[in-house]
Amino acid sequence: MFGVPKDELEIERADAFLQRERTAQRIGTLFLLLFVIAGAAGLFGDGPLSHVSNASQGMLLEYERFGRATDVTTLAVTVETAASDGNAVRVRMPRTFLSKVWVVETRPQDAFRGFEGDAAVFQVDAADGRARFELLYKPNRFGVLRAVVQPENGTASELRQLIFF
Repeated sequence: MFGVPKDELEIERADAFLQRERTAQRIGTLFLLLFVIAGAAGLFGDGPLSHVSNASQGMLLEYERFGRATDVTTLAVTVETAASDGNAVRVRMPRTFLSKVWVVETRPQDAFRGFEGDAAVFQVDAADGRARFELLYKPNRFGVLRAVVQPENGTASELRQLIFF
């Protein structure tokens, strides 16, 4: 048998099996590559695409693009204003947004002023032409979380966040 040239050996090959195995390897390699790219982009933690700064005229929203339903996330709202120091700035957010999250904390603690119709109202004092508050929340469902945040007498800005496990 050792003296027989390689071309003369009869080997039964299951070509269909080998083809399925190659396909499975390619799919697995592609899956792992996508997993690494998603991790580098910030899907599983900090990364270059994990944070969003959504600016409109006079307002800036800062939040995480990808949120976890098991973790607390922060929405920071900054409003540029011509109001002098100590003047209050009011910001409205849809009541439906607050029904999709559990509010853990607002900073400052007295920023939430209540509900007016279908909107939650936050009010903070301006300092140096800027009013800022943070909303710490934990999403209570998976999917895309959306909200339109609008300062009084200002341009609205949209929050869009993907919530996963």
